[in-house]
This record gives sequence, C-alpha cells and structure tokens, in this order.
Amino acid sequence: MSSIDYEPPGGTPPPPGLLHPLRQPASRTDRLRDALRQAILDGALPPGRALVERELAELYGVWKTPVREALKQLQSTGLVEINAYQGVSVRRPDDKLVRELYTARCAVEPDAVWLAAGQRGAVAYPRGWAAAASINGTMPGYGSPGERT
Repeated sequence: MSSIDYEPPGGTPPPPGLLHPLRQPASRTDRLRDALRQAILDGALPPGRALVERELAELYGVWKTPVREALKQLQSTGLVEINAYQGVSVRRPDDKLVRELYTARCAVEPDAVWLAAGQRGAVAYPRGWAAAASINGTMPGYGSPGERT
C-alpha cells in the first residue's frame, strides 16, 4: 500500500496526491523538541534561560538522551545555544538576528499587503493600501497590484 492509498482508522482517505499530516510526532525526542520549542516561543523559557538536561528529563519524565537530542535539534533551528563550558541556554536575540528578521519582514510584508489589497481592494484595507503606496516610490518593481513587475 502506498502512502497515498493510506486511509487512517475511522477517517476518510486524503484527496489524491495529498498525505495526511502527522497527528503526533513519532518519537519522544520529537515530542520533547516540539514542547520545548513551543515553551521558548511562548516565553515560558525566556532568552538566556539555562536548559539543564537533568532538570528537563525530570520535568518531562524522559531519559536524558531524548533531551540531549531535542536540544541538538533546537540548536540547528537557532532557538538554543550549546556552549561546551556554559551548557545549553535559550538563544538571546542579538543585533545580527534582529537585522536578519527585520530584513526578511521587509521583503515579505509589502507583498502580503499587495496580495490582501488585490484580493479585498483598497476599500477594505485603506491603511494597508496607503502604507503600500508609500513604499511604491522606494522599492523598485512595485506598482499598483496588477502592474507588479
């Protein structure tokens, strides 16, 4: 049976070509990584907070190995920092990260405004339309929706 033919128990099969998303991560490491990621993003684990493997293992009721693996995965996403002498901590945003995030937002948000304005019209989003119009003169390739280059 191919993954496309899969029919979940008690559920309906996915449309052709689409797979059902995983309802729950497959391993303890994945579940722990997701829980820690959410705690970081929610602010329950603030920037700079030390993440001690033993404490996390006790808190989540797992061995230290899944904790260690989850922390390595979070390091690869940039949410935590692992230092050989200081241990693991939640990453503090530095100037470089803030600049990168700001640059990414500046690249994406004008397009989001144009898409929203194009779909709903300037009447529905007058402030967004005005903001996009103010960018029009400073960003090459931005005309009115439909005139985009």
